[in-house]
Amino acid sequence: MENQVLVVNPKEFGIEKKQALDLTKGLNPILDEKEKLREQFQELITQEVTPENTKLFRELRLKIRDNRTKGTDVWHKAGKEFFLMGGKFYDAIKNKENQDNKAMESALEDKENHFIKIEAERITNLNNSRKELVAPYVESVENLFLADMEEDVWNAYLSTKKQKFEDLKAAEEKAEAERIAAEEAEAERIKAQEIENKRLKAEAEKREKEIEAERKIEAEKQAKKDAEAKKEREKIEAENKKKLDAERKERERIQKELQAKEDAEVQAKIEAEKLKQQKQKEAEKLAKAPIKKQLQKWISDCKIESAPVSNETTKEIEEKFKAFKQWALTQIEKI
Repeated sequence: MENQVLVVNPKEFGIEKKQALDLTKGLNPILDEKEKLREQFQELITQEVTPENTKLFRELRLKIRDNRTKGTDVWHKAGKEFFLMGGKFYDAIKNKENQDNKAMESALEDKENHFIKIEAERITNLNNSRKELVAPYVESVENLFLADMEEDVWNAYLSTKKQKFEDLKAAEEKAEAERIAAEEAEAERIKAQEIENKRLKAEAEKREKEIEAERKIEAEKQAKKDAEAKKEREKIEAENKKKLDAERKERERIQKELQAKEDAEVQAKIEAEKLKQQKQKEAEKLAKAPIKKQLQKWISDCKIESAPVSNETTKEIEEKFKAFKQWALTQIEKI
């Protein structure tokens, strides 16, 4: 039975063979029972299925199921829970002992790094104070680290940045003063130009008024001539238009009559052709239809015109004609 349990190699899980045998000792009775069930299975599975032995198949299946669910599964669950609780026990011991160790380590580390922390604070404070000193003279101190400079190097650096800043500020103030002076000079030039422009504009407006007066006189003379010419032209155009409208209306009347005639002829041809094609299709369809169908259509198409007068005689004729058609259709149905 030992070989059955160790069909799974314990070394793959870091377990020695002896340990594996101890762990699986409680599984042996279950496996013994399984071997007996396997022998029964191998004997029964080859038998032909009949109504009589289906009960045997069921009984053996339920025994094999119980071997799994009440045997192997129960053994697995109990063993696994034991090791899970053991693991939690180990975790509790480790956490308790490690907590004490970490407290001692932390206290010692604080003592160990005492002077390192003091030096780090000194460097941070020195760097911050130097940043504050140089901040007015640079664009940004965010990425600057100044604490590693010797004092003379730092002083030279600060002096250089300060001098560069002041030189730039002086240059900007000079440039601003020059800009203001240039703007004032430009303002004076613009003012003088505006005065000159006003003078030229006044002279131009005076001359424009004189020209406008002359143009107005000429325009009045021309307007009078144009009015007379327009009056004569409109008179001629009205006469011509009247004549052309009369001619156009006559042409349109003749054209409409011709077009209406032509359209009527074309439509008549189209209708005639449609009727011809329709009759031809109906004839072809009727020719292919059964004799009974052809005869039924022949009788159905029989018609008499409406009587010129309405009296007892015409009514009797119409009723007998309908009765004849009904009789004829009945006779055709007997074919």
